[in-house]
Amino acid sequence: MKTANRPLDARRSEEIRKRKRLAIRKTPFARLVREIVHDIKGEHFAMEHMALLALQEAAENFIVYLFQASQVLFLRGKRATLHHTDIQLIRHILTIFPPEYHRALMYGNGEEGVKEGAEKAPESSHAAEDSEIKSDGHD
Repeated sequence: MKTANRPLDARRSEEIRKRKRLAIRKTPFARLVREIVHDIKGEHFAMEHMALLALQEAAENFIVYLFQASQVLFLRGKRATLHHTDIQLIRHILTIFPPEYHRALMYGNGEEGVKEGAEKAPESSHAAEDSEIKSDGHD
């Protein structure tokens, strides 16, 4: 079954996000985490099973979230293909807003999902970078 050119259906990605079982097999994910920790710290650490599962669930949720947000860009550009620049732009946008705004920004439900006390997003520390974002002509 070829799925490379099939657009990600928002309902399907939401189903993936909500389902109980994980998409990535546990053993390869655990091996990757241990390898990354070893590369960063230079030594081996023992990790509890529940800690690895929590990390895997968070990682998978983030990946689905990132692809859902990126989908908005390639659909708005009337493209059928997700480009690496779409993901880079979403990652840049997410650095501008504090985490409590991410859900509201993605789902467009206003202040719902925003923590109490977060009245407005802080000024971007990337003001110079923000002005340099170039359009690809799909506005």
